Amino acid sequence: MNLPTKRHLTTIEREGVNYFRSIIENANCIFNEIDQRNDFGIDAIVELVDGEKVTGKSIAAQIKSGASYCTESTCKIPASKEHFNYWINHSLTVIGLVYDPDKKTGYWIDISNLLKHDRKRLDIGPYTIIFEKRDINEFDTNACQNFFLPHFLNRPINLSFERSVDFASSKYLDMHKVGLSSLLNNFRYLDKVWDLFFDLFMGRSLDNISGYLVYILSLIPGHPDIYWHSGNTIEEKQRLSLEEKIRQMGPEFFIRLLYFVDENGFYRGSLGQCVEAIISTIPTKALILSNISKDNSNDLEIRKSALMLYLWYTQKDSVNTLKELSENDSEISEFAEYLKSAFDECGYIDIFG
Repeated sequence: MNLPTKRHLTTIEREGVNYFRSIIENANCIFNEIDQRNDFGIDAIVELVDGEKVTGKSIAAQIKSGASYCTESTCKIPASKEHFNYWINHSLTVIGLVYDPDKKTGYWIDISNLLKHDRKRLDIGPYTIIFEKRDINEFDTNACQNFFLPHFLNRPINLSFERSVDFASSKYLDMHKVGLSSLLNNFRYLDKVWDLFFDLFMGRSLDNISGYLVYILSLIPGHPDIYWHSGNTIEEKQRLSLEEKIRQMGPEFFIRLLYFVDENGFYRGSLGQCVEAIISTIPTKALILSNISKDNSNDLEIRKSALMLYLWYTQKDSVNTLKELSENDSEISEFAEYLKSAFDECGYIDIFG
């Protein structure tokens, strides 16, 4: 006799949805499940509540549940080009939630942010999203309060000292930045924290340093466009000691700073402005910048930024250097000639625009 069957997968799917619903509702947020008949890549809308304050902010969630979506160290969300286009154009931030029934826990990823920073995937894939299981994207009651909600509510993420150090030293940029922020917010009065900031800046590969660390270092000299508040002010005695530490830094410190000058240059509000604020405190800055700009073993963009700052600090005294580079250095000659022409026309250079 043939009898109807019920897929075991359906039970696991409900277990996953209920797992995420329970944690989100325990955080006093609102979990609105979408009827599967209307599911086109979004399984739920989560309305965020900050304590008891209804924020008006919502995020959309795609939920996957089952061992087939998990390995010991990763999660995956199978999708399609159509899903990617739908998610990137969605009016809400889209996240992925994956439930691992073997571990009885979940993990999350910011899909909108992933696609925003890897737009090639919209056209060429791969259309399966695979991400690692890490402390920062685990989804349980504690992680929801400590990581998930602060991330989407733009609140500081506060960790213990030991965990802040572990995060700041992580090879993952997102965890690295969270650790830096927690150390700054909660432990900046400790000299060993600033020692760690300098060690991380000088010791990590340049492409694995968060620009947030440059902002932190710029708090030492400060500049007019820094927003000062209770979470970033430095006691004056400590600040003067840290300024002295900056003054003792050599060319490698300059080169690392100049790496973070982007297409916004040194304009107000840019990371380049933070770079300039730090370099401005070093008495030998003009000589070091001149040497960096002339050394063709350095990256061209770093040389250009060094030359711009050198011109800013020395103004008319830099004309001979510009002339020398425009005539004798084919790699940077065009940029040096451009600066020389701008200087000849105006009589000065203003890097802040």
